[in-house]
Amino acid sequence: MQSPYPFRYTDEDLQGSDSGQLFADIRVGGGITYQFSPDSKEICFVSNHDEHQEASTNADLWTVSVNGGEPVCITKENKAWDGTPAYSPDGKYIAYRLQQVPGYESDRFRLAIYDRAAKKSTILTEKFDNWVDDYKWAPD
Repeated sequence: MQSPYPFRYTDEDLQGSDSGQLFADIRVGGGITYQFSPDSKEICFVSNHDEHQEASTNADLWTVSVNGGEPVCITKENKAWDGTPAYSPDGKYIAYRLQQVPGYESDRFRLAIYDRAAKKSTILTEKFDNWVDDYKWAPD
């Protein structure tokens, strides 16, 4: 399901000289709304299951086996937005961004990790006074 070949955007001037890569590699099979686990056995996706979705910012993270089964909400405690899931390279954690004020789309984005074994989330940037726009796992 995932392509081993990343999409890459590069810039080239009219004389044909390469000015370098402008953006990071983008791989098929993950992103802002879903991510496959490193072993490809599970998918974490973003979905809003509120009764009035059009008026709600309560998107949650859900996990489900790629073989089927019932999806499990892993961020139901937070009544505001949760998204951009990314499994750690070892598959033990899922990092994600979240907001904490329901209905307030300009709330600050925080970074959290979900411990898959303990089934517990920890906010890492609560005292950081700015938004977390993007993040990446280090290979180690």
